[in-house]
Amino acid sequence: MREVFVNIHPLRWSRVVRALVAAAGIASGAACGSGAREAATVSASDAAPLPSWSFDSTMIFPADRSLERAEDGIALPDGRLIVADQSHGLRVVEADGSSKPFGDLPGAGYAHRPPEHAGGANGVSLEPGGTHLLVADVFTGAIYRVELTSGATERVYQHRFGVNAAVRDASGAIWFTQSAENSPATGEQRMWASVDIPNPDGALLRLASSDGRLSAQADVVIDSLVMANGLAIDERQGYLYIAETMGARVLRYRLDVATGRLSDRTVFAEIAADNLKLDSEGRLWVGSPVTNEVIVVNTATGERQSAFRVQTPAQEELAAEFNRRGRAGESRMDLVTPDYFAPMPGLVTGAIVASAGGPVYVTTLGGALIRLEAGAAREGEAAASIVRVMHTPPTCNCWQAVASTLARESRAERNNRSRPYPNTPARTHITRCTRYNTIPANPPTSVPLIRMNCRSRPIASSMRYDVALGSQRLTVEAINSPTSSW
Repeated sequence: MREVFVNIHPLRWSRVVRALVAAAGIASGAACGSGAREAATVSASDAAPLPSWSFDSTMIFPADRSLERAEDGIALPDGRLIVADQSHGLRVVEADGSSKPFGDLPGAGYAHRPPEHAGGANGVSLEPGGTHLLVADVFTGAIYRVELTSGATERVYQHRFGVNAAVRDASGAIWFTQSAENSPATGEQRMWASVDIPNPDGALLRLASSDGRLSAQADVVIDSLVMANGLAIDERQGYLYIAETMGARVLRYRLDVATGRLSDRTVFAEIAADNLKLDSEGRLWVGSPVTNEVIVVNTATGERQSAFRVQTPAQEELAAEFNRRGRAGESRMDLVTPDYFAPMPGLVTGAIVASAGGPVYVTTLGGALIRLEAGAAREGEAAASIVRVMHTPPTCNCWQAVASTLARESRAERNNRSRPYPNTPARTHITRCTRYNTIPANPPTSVPLIRMNCRSRPIASSMRYDVALGSQRLTVEAINSPTSSW
């Protein structure tokens, strides 16, 4: 048996270890003569766990905080982003953080002339065809449609109250949320009043489409919502999700796209949710400005994971008081100062989820996003770089790995810096491994993290491998080691 060290890049986040632990769940000595099988379609039930990130000032994107109220956005296939922008309606953001106005919302009627008139570019969503996006104005009630190639822009609907988010389904209908009964005249002031003291004047509406033409008037589908906000449609599974921010819950309905009928309402998650986004694996990404957090919910199981959270003990106390006053019907906006969300550029609103394996961008009400990439370690969790890998003769067509999670501290322990919890062993498998070029032969020293048995092909020394773990991709570097024992 030949043993080699493997250096994993980037593995500064311990949740990748949990991805190893949960990706397959093979028991010790499990038979695998038929080979490792990959699902034909990816669903939330078999999606790999995600890392959990902690905030670092280097994550602020762009670093000069040159955006303006980037409340929502989409990722383009080439890596650029299109985000809401209060001054111009939309901005396109390059990979280096530079940006410029996108589309022509001002030409279609959008205006931001403070202090007399505030523009409220807010929800941004991609249409099913992938050629246009929708932008909702939360202060004036306008819904704009923008062609991605040319930037051509038109206002497709004017609601009498502000529109928080708008999403188009495959039938051509546009679903949108009304957070409050804030008219263009009362706009921003009236909407924030519904945050200050919750009021059930939110609604979900549907603008039907026939022969490619939208109806002249939207239909109220659900009313009496307490700050209706983010919206997501999962047509493959037949569900519609809607965030009720000040009601502190996400509702889920069965959706018949052809008829626009909703049924079987359930409280899917109890979260003070803002934006909702479904990723390619069917997980729901939920932003919460109350806890300054991004939560990912498995839509198949309901299991939830805090992927990103920024709250000091003092901010937790502010959030608790914010919630207490809301339940009591007391004014609470005086609590929402920069102290509530610092050092973040603004309150968290949601996430822009790029292609599988790409970065995630946390949207905010401030001048910048938070760029989350593999390599960010959660507070209280060590960076992991070294694993040991053992090669044994081929016996089956799969890879097996025995992994141990990094030592993790509880919140109380993290506050007083006491000893961490011990490691916990678990088991999984890896599906693919591709060899790359020669790499340096001397790894840094560290505690062993993962023992991997390659049972289908040899691990060549001094070579780099690309390992696929569901949607996650890790680069591993196999290096000769004279050590023969674990």
